[in-house]
Amino acid sequence: MKIKLLLLLIFLSFKLSACKCKKDVIAQDYFEADIVAIITVESTYGNEELQEKIFGSRIYRAKINFDKLYKGNKFEELIIFGSTNNARSGSCEKLVKAGEKYLLLTSKNQNGDYVVSLCSSMYKIYDNSLNEVNKYSKQFNYLEKNKSLFKDLKFIDYDDESENWDHIKKMTTNEFEIIFGKKIKNKFGVYKVKTDSENNIIEIQSIKKIGLNEKKMLALIKKNIIVYSPTYKNSDSEYLLFLDF
Repeated sequence: MKIKLLLLLIFLSFKLSACKCKKDVIAQDYFEADIVAIITVESTYGNEELQEKIFGSRIYRAKINFDKLYKGNKFEELIIFGSTNNARSGSCEKLVKAGEKYLLLTSKNQNGDYVVSLCSSMYKIYDNSLNEVNKYSKQFNYLEKNKSLFKDLKFIDYDDESENWDHIKKMTTNEFEIIFGKKIKNKFGVYKVKTDSENNIIEIQSIKKIGLNEKKMLALIKKNIIVYSPTYKNSDSEYLLFLDF
């Protein structure tokens, strides 16, 4: 009995200490962030231990260079939860290194600093991929030019229930990629959706089409996409869906 109790306490301690981040919708982050940019880490330094507990107690700093600025004003350094040597994922710490490139969407805190953790909208860009940077550029240019269309509704997060692991190709795939193949790569679309009480999509309207067979696309969205229950609940249950392939 004592062993079972000890195991239970260890399990609960792990659950309570584990880092839990809300999933981000990059389109909504774009509108809410003070800064949206492609950055490169120049150097990291200044490990510190904090008295107050926010995520964890360790922070360090990263000098950054701006490769491409989509929104906001440039600054010189980020404050990052963690250490220059390692990161404790259970404390939402993040490890970045000199030479790494990221897409950053964030805002100043109450002290006027830019502070990031594992939960921040900060996405690593691998191999200096111009394709990936160009993809983000197209998405943000579209959102900025058409922001008046989105002022009354928010973008909502979702799951694609058709997503599966392809054991032959050793990668994840989904029904959208199976149906449309390589043509769908790096395409994105925006849709206005209405959901029922179980967050299933019951109505859908194209705002920006993917650019393939739209009738088939709408059918696949209604079949496979399940939206997350939002913390904000619109009275008419209407939201925006940003699909990025």
